[in-house]
Amino acid sequence: MKRWHKTLMVAIFAGVCAGTLPALAVTDFERGNDLYAKGQYRAAVDAYVDAICATPKSYIPHYQLGNTYMKLGRLQEAQTEYEMCLEMYPDAKTKANTRKALAYITGSPRGNAAVSPSAEDNAVRLDQDLASAAEKMLQADNKRIEQKRQAIEKAGEKQSEQIKANVKTEIEQLRAVAPAYRIDYEKNDRVGYVPVEVERALSERAEANAKKAIEMANEKAKNLPESNAADTADGLRSQIYNRGNSNVRLSPVGTNVYVRNYQTGGGKVADTGNGTK
Repeated sequence: MKRWHKTLMVAIFAGVCAGTLPALAVTDFERGNDLYAKGQYRAAVDAYVDAICATPKSYIPHYQLGNTYMKLGRLQEAQTEYEMCLEMYPDAKTKANTRKALAYITGSPRGNAAVSPSAEDNAVRLDQDLASAAEKMLQADNKRIEQKRQAIEKAGEKQSEQIKANVKTEIEQLRAVAPAYRIDYEKNDRVGYVPVEVERALSERAEANAKKAIEMANEKAKNLPESNAADTADGLRSQIYNRGNSNVRLSPVGTNVYVRNYQTGGGKVADTGNGTK
């Protein structure tokens, strides 16, 4: 690597320390800085990505991730992170250093592979990211819904068994206070006499209620609301290309399934966080 490139990267890295730092996921961010200082750039990438997930509206992790990608020679990814950093209105010094890095990337001999991605390229990438995130959310939702469904059905079965047990207790209580008795030859004992038709009626009522408990539980389990992850993602994906009369569309920069950035012809106009969770 050229000496001036190393000097540039040192200046860029130093710039973040001199800037005004917003609130960060300190543990992940400091872990990334420590790994970066030790030259463990691949591990630092993971740490900075964790910091971004924890604080998606902070530009600092994007800036440091861009620096790390530069160290790894992954210029395309570095450019993306630097551009996202600029979209988040960094402090003056970080902005200047970021622009220097972008100038290096686009002007380097290897810059042919690192040209600024077109709006269409960014839109396609966002579309793919949203589809992938929606699939993961759908799997997690379906697992949670299935667990809840099984719990409801199990509760219905337990209630059914309890109803059957309760009627047996009720019949035994009637026998205990019955004015007449009969001989139970199997047990060789005297037991209270409850008319057969009374026992039958109680048992039939209990059986019907036990069956109803299971049916109601199964119906409740069947009608649990399905996951809306796919609809949420599809709604967002439709906004990537459909500008509508207002010319507003979803910005590919800084947007994910949890955070939405919108832009109109000239740039970003709105930012809404955690609106789809």
